[in-house]
Amino acid sequence: MSFTNRILFLLCFFVFIGIVLSSSYKVVKKFHSKQLNNEIDTSFYVRELNNELAGGNYRKGGIIFQPIINQDTLGFVVYFSESKSGKCALEFRKINYKCSHRVAMFWLSKIIPEIKKSYTLDSLKSIYLGRLISNGDLAIQVTKQYRKRFGKSNVIAKYSTVFDFFLTSQIAIDFNRLLNPYELKVKKITAEKIFFGSQSECKRYSIIESDSTQMPLKILDGMVYINVSK
Repeated sequence: MSFTNRILFLLCFFVFIGIVLSSSYKVVKKFHSKQLNNEIDTSFYVRELNNELAGGNYRKGGIIFQPIINQDTLGFVVYFSESKSGKCALEFRKINYKCSHRVAMFWLSKIIPEIKKSYTLDSLKSIYLGRLISNGDLAIQVTKQYRKRFGKSNVIAKYSTVFDFFLTSQIAIDFNRLLNPYELKVKKITAEKIFFGSQSECKRYSIIESDSTQMPLKILDGMVYINVSK
């Protein structure tokens, strides 16, 4: 990571922390979780987003969620925002927080019902996944599927062909499963700057739960965007 990128990352980090610390604190629910293998006291920091500029675009509103386990705040932050046109987008980021893909999907499955209490999910049009490699086991599974489809070459296939492949990949399977209770489905998956990253980078950003001896030497990576619809 370049010096400039590090500075930008740190600035974003402190902005996110400032947002969370200034948020209203709301206990959402307590539940027993087999997925996390223990009984946990779960709540969320919740902050309503008002009309403001976000990345140069006018934002009508939105919600930020950050999970808390037994009074410990996690760096798993979910943003649900609504544009002036009424289209909604979901984004989740791991800020100094390392977890498995399974746990990340678990948190999304708990937060989306809370979003539904304030917003009509029919208006959800996009999900930003971030870097594929930061999603650990998901990236590993997608890489294996990619190799099976396109072979051993490290030259990335034509992007339009890769996007078609994504619709049959584990990304589509996992997010269709997540969205199915809300009668939503994955319509399109695209990515920017697709390339093969290293094993070490994948391990650096995520907890790997699958057999590490079966991990590909190079892991498919890129900034992934998921379009959803009814």
